[in-house]
Amino acid sequence: MASLKTAFALVVLSLFVLTGCGTTKLHKRYDVTQIEEWQEDYEAKRTSVIDASIKSGTLYLGDGQFVMELEQRYQVQKILYNQPRYYSRSSKEPNLFYILNPLLWITCLDTPSNCVGREGEWGGPYNDGDREFVRVQDQDTRTGPLSYPAAKLRVEVVATSATGEWRETLEPEIARGRASIDVKETLQKSPFEPKAVRILAALQAGEASSSLESRYDQSVMERLGLFSERWLSKPELYARYVHQIRSCMNDSDYKCAVKHFFKIQDLKIEVPDTFYFHFAKALSLMGDTENARKAARMYLQDARHMAYASDAEAFL
Repeated sequence: MASLKTAFALVVLSLFVLTGCGTTKLHKRYDVTQIEEWQEDYEAKRTSVIDASIKSGTLYLGDGQFVMELEQRYQVQKILYNQPRYYSRSSKEPNLFYILNPLLWITCLDTPSNCVGREGEWGGPYNDGDREFVRVQDQDTRTGPLSYPAAKLRVEVVATSATGEWRETLEPEIARGRASIDVKETLQKSPFEPKAVRILAALQAGEASSSLESRYDQSVMERLGLFSERWLSKPELYARYVHQIRSCMNDSDYKCAVKHFFKIQDLKIEVPDTFYFHFAKALSLMGDTENARKAARMYLQDARHMAYASDAEAFL
């Protein structure tokens, strides 16, 4: 019985809840207001480009960055809009559950409109309609940092020396009217040590284009502090790696030492007779016993000198 009462109570409660369903908001057009507004500056930059230029290009010797300042001329428009104005009111649509609610039958007898729908009072007018474009009232040409999204920048780095010419093409990202390339890193990819460099930049923004050429001589190259192992001869590389091996071993950095032993091996040059013994020792200290055995065998196979023969056999 209790469960029957509970079920009945839930049904009644549900009917009350459902009574609130069906509410809609009605709009009625009142009139139209005309509004003049200048286009947002950021929007004008993205949609209009009359001219574009590479304003400047500067090479910073501290970090080797070549920074370009990019500029555009663009058109900002003053636009006339029609702004519709509306009245609005809430309305309750005819609701079957309203009629089925027995507690509201008496109300229905008194005010039948409550059983077939209700409408509130009109309120407004409000400017809540979508604006309608009418015409462009005025235009203004401005200059500022390049923000045109379809702009493309292509930069060519041309390194030269007595042996020839080498070039690399880059397409840096444009952000807030600036773009940069790492000239130092780029030049260190060259197969030879550059004595001079030309930087050729080409900008395209819509129908507008611009270019810039910057040249830097040997004195600037020296101040950049360029270095690449590919510019060294094999004897120079060997001397460099031996120095690094000694430094690594003094710091007990055996992984570092082994890396440079392998670099010397890759040079495919004649090495001292003790080379593979010291290589085996570094590998053993690093914990690479398998390669330590291989290096020890190579040392023992060299009959020139056998000063460390017994020590080398310990690695086998």
